[in-house]
Amino acid sequence: MSHLQEEKKWLGFNPFVCIESEVYNKSTKKTTSKIRYYISSLQVNAKLLNKSIRKHWPVENNLHWTLDVIFKEDASKKRIGDEATNFNIIRKLALKHGSSR
Repeated sequence: MSHLQEEKKWLGFNPFVCIESEVYNKSTKKTTSKIRYYISSLQVNAKLLNKSIRKHWPVENNLHWTLDVIFKEDASKKRIGDEATNFNIIRKLALKHGSSR
């Protein structure tokens, strides 16, 4: 049984959102599709949820690009204890502090 089908565990949550996306790659001439699931805290309609999710992805992609290219996070050798997590938090604080100027 899918965990999404166990309704009693999800009482009190707002909408589950299922978005199926298709991407056509011009160079390979192939279409790929993905299904993503979200849980929202909003009581809104499908168009607004879709718009909100679409607006979030460029922000998320830019954050990951910055963490990897500027801070070289993917090449980091920090692996002991909470070291990687702590430095990830520090990098994000640096980004937040730098962008608020």
